[in-house]
Amino acid sequence: MDVYTLVVVALIFATALLGLLKRFSYVQVLIIGLLGIYFVEFFDAMWGPDLIIEQLSFRPEYLTSGESLYTLFTYMFIHGSLAHIVFNILFLFLIGSQLEIRVGKKRLITFYYVAGLAAVLTQAAILGLDSGALILGASGAIAGTMGAMLWLYPRDKIPMFLGPIFLPRVSVALSVLVWLAVQLFLDLMPGMGGGVAYSAHLGGFVTGLALAAVLPKAVRKDKAGTMDVESLRPLATTPLLQKDLELITTETEPAVRQAWLEHFAKHATCPRCGSHLELKGNKLKCKCGFEVQGK
Repeated sequence: MDVYTLVVVALIFATALLGLLKRFSYVQVLIIGLLGIYFVEFFDAMWGPDLIIEQLSFRPEYLTSGESLYTLFTYMFIHGSLAHIVFNILFLFLIGSQLEIRVGKKRLITFYYVAGLAAVLTQAAILGLDSGALILGASGAIAGTMGAMLWLYPRDKIPMFLGPIFLPRVSVALSVLVWLAVQLFLDLMPGMGGGVAYSAHLGGFVTGLALAAVLPKAVRKDKAGTMDVESLRPLATTPLLQKDLELITTETEPAVRQAWLEHFAKHATCPRCGSHLELKGNKLKCKCGFEVQGK
């Protein structure tokens, strides 16, 4: 491997591992990592052949030869065009982050990487195991989060772009259909598909649906239902926290309301000492002794 490829490998593993830390959102770390990797690809391509794509993308023939099987993982971090990575990051942020808020980091990771593996194997089966075609991109893994979100929360309202228009509240079902339509458009337009075919998206999407259907739902006590929401208002000192408070107040689904309370607790700070607060039972507590008591 050349130096640029080794840098990308280091970024891939840093992205996958840093996202596991409690203080970070996994989706946000993924987005930063994917952007960093694409910039390294861009600079590598300026000086000659793009060896990163050549060495870290997957080829179906690897399944029979046993070579470069690490590319079953690395292919999800490599993109072949600016359009492909921009659309992937956009929908990863809009839908993947919403799924992480609702189901937690561990389940998001399961949906993402299992769907990514299923996507590349689906595409390999379509192309044939003797094919040397390159497969790359995060689309299949992202499709898995789409499928999981559609199964678990089809009626929830989330932010979404519908064409050139941004709407703050669109049903998950409509959002996922828009994503599938955009991905199909990219695949049909020559030179814009970024190396990942629609069959890979379908494989990831169906896998996300299936995992969401068979994995037991995380059982969460609805602490938000017993929390005095008005007592949280003095802590809502930023637009993000004010938006969280509005969602806690208006959300009717207990599990989702609980997820927004946890998100609020994660980003709120103690008015006494400035430290981050922690949600314990129906209380927001700080190590300095400050707390907000539920009803």
